[in-house]
Amino acid sequence: MNIDKLIEQRNKLNARIQKEKAKEGIKKRKLDTRAKILAGSVALRLINQGDNELLKRIEQGLNEKDRERFIYCLKNR
Repeated sequence: MNIDKLIEQRNKLNARIQKEKAKEGIKKRKLDTRAKILAGSVALRLINQGDNELLKRIEQGLNEKDRERFIYCLKNR
């Protein structure tokens, strides 16, 4: 086998590796997004049931602009 052929095989393999890494990254982001949606859903359900302590903790964890958006969303559902 000559060096050029080996280099070509290496380049193809590197491309396959990058493609698989990209797929794994996409899958990980989708799972992370789904977990955030589920956590938010549970939090909203608890707030609707009167969990004021959770509401306060969420508000404390947000910056001012996000806190305003969050409260607006709660009031306008």
